Amino acid sequence: DPSVVRVPAGEKKKKAVKTIGTQFQSSLTSLLTEVRQTESWFVRCIKPNSKKKPSILESPLLMRQLLTSGIVDALQVRKHGYAERVPIEEFNRTHAILLGTGSEPTEPNSEPTSGPRGKALARLILDGSVPAPNANEPPNYQIGHTLVFLRSRAAHALRTRLKTILARATIAIQ
Repeated sequence: DPSVVRVPAGEKKKKAVKTIGTQFQSSLTSLLTEVRQTESWFVRCIKPNSKKKPSILESPLLMRQLLTSGIVDALQVRKHGYAERVPIEEFNRTHAILLGTGSEPTEPNSEPTSGPRGKALARLILDGSVPAPNANEPPNYQIGHTLVFLRSRAAHALRTRLKTILARATIAIQ
């Protein structure tokens, strides 16, 4: 029986029953152990209306929920900071074509996309594609250990340049 604790041999043979407090503490300890071993994701639920009916949106209610949950503040911080965060390998695979010369793009898998050479490749792509920041402005991008951080301006410049090159390549193929 799991609710009974047995006393070791040689001691008084008395069964000790676990109290509710001991059961709770044991349960809490196992829960905390499990939580520490997992990667948590949180979902914020937002109610669209106070009537709990489908297809009805109450804008004031939505806005109040967004403001009080901190979502609007988080979006503002992200907008003013580095709006996009992309793993270096993914960034290099997606944007290696920007290193092509003339109308012939570079083969996407011709360079290593991770590690120190991956960082160097990302810096080469960014230096050739992203405009320099204005005086007294922070950089338009940063390269971390595993992610490329892009300000909105840099992400837009990369997308525009990528679109142009892919359009030219498409026309050349046709």
